[in-house]
Amino acid sequence: MSTRTALFVDVEVAYAAALSGWCARSGLRAVDAEGGAPAELEPRAIAVVVLGVARGGDASFERVRALAKLLRGAPIVVLGRDLGAETAFRLSRLGIADLIELPAEPLDVVARVSLQVASSGGSSELAALVGESAPIRALREEVLSASRVESKVLIQGETGTGKSLVARLIHELSHRKQAPFVHVDCAALSPTLIESELFGHEKGAFTGAAGLRRGRFELAAGGTIFLDEIGDLDAALQSKLLRVLEDRVFERVGGSQSLPMNARVIAATCHDLLRQVQLGRFRMDLYFRLNVIQLVVPPLCERRDDVPALVRATAMRLCSTLGIASPSFSDSFYDRLRAHRWPGNVRELVNVLERLLVQSGARVYDAEDLVGLLQDATWEEDSAPTSADRARPARGPDSELPADPDEAADAERIAAALREAGGNVSRVSRRLDLPRGTLRHRIHKYRLDHLIQRD
Repeated sequence: MSTRTALFVDVEVAYAAALSGWCARSGLRAVDAEGGAPAELEPRAIAVVVLGVARGGDASFERVRALAKLLRGAPIVVLGRDLGAETAFRLSRLGIADLIELPAEPLDVVARVSLQVASSGGSSELAALVGESAPIRALREEVLSASRVESKVLIQGETGTGKSLVARLIHELSHRKQAPFVHVDCAALSPTLIESELFGHEKGAFTGAAGLRRGRFELAAGGTIFLDEIGDLDAALQSKLLRVLEDRVFERVGGSQSLPMNARVIAATCHDLLRQVQLGRFRMDLYFRLNVIQLVVPPLCERRDDVPALVRATAMRLCSTLGIASPSFSDSFYDRLRAHRWPGNVRELVNVLERLLVQSGARVYDAEDLVGLLQDATWEEDSAPTSADRARPARGPDSELPADPDEAADAERIAAALREAGGNVSRVSRRLDLPRGTLRHRIHKYRLDHLIQRD
């Protein structure tokens, strides 16, 4: 069990209790302190620091800055009550991992603190769930809900949005946390190898099978198996996977003994899997077996206001890895990043920042530093959105429908249902028999946000 420490400094009782429970489940040692960090704590042993700040002003700012300097390298999450916009802005420039304004749901605080601990492992998509946009807040709630049950999960989203991180977070927040998390990239393995990878093989099962090999399902016993890019799975394997999910048993290649399948299954794809079913490329029965809980990870272009927080969180990890001081970023730098389409999503953002930091180190960056890094002849650039643009629906009632005939028909169907239901998404979800996550994803995709009921 891990001996790493989660340090809570001046954290309110309700949040400290929820965080302590999470520590107990996660194998972390929880240390409560008042006023600052205990002298006997070794900074390198600290997995995360959660600091409660009751009000804004210079004193609060200096307090956070002093703790950040003392515990350099440890991710710091600030729980702030009545900070004020100016103090919140200044704190965000200190390179803290996250700033959570109170009041907030204790479970949401636990999820965001857990994210920072999971992120410290160095994932290139560590920043995927950082931010306060409506899509990312909704996704965090859905991740929490999914972690509390044992149902299968299907995660959909564009390449680079952080689907694998979402899967890992569900595992880390579940009671299976102490058991293995086994990641299988279905797109990276050839059809001739993936059956052996998934189910294992017996000695002599085929040429080159010199000994018994345990497959990924067997290795994931008691934990979670993550089937990444499930939409690329070979048709023959789809049938075998369906049987495993239905019967919860499998056999190694070349074997006859039935072995129990005791792993939670999470799958992910960058394809519209229902569309793949309609085209005959994916089994409908397997789709419904996997699609018990559906999560849609939003693309970065739909959460542009999260870009500054993503930049700060990513830069903090990269600077720790590269051994350099933290840089600063101008407003023009953030504006330029918000204007980019981000076809590669969070993964592309991480790549851009790493190239900058490797080349130039710690200094103040502005928009000019991005020249040549965000250009590609096959991608269009958006003009920088103003605050008015971001508040305005992306497409009005008279805008053109999608070029694809099937998508156009789908958009018209959803638009008509929204109008009939007065913009009530829950009612439309039930009427069209679409999961809320899928429906919201399509509403954003078809730019029908103007039809959603507003509070």
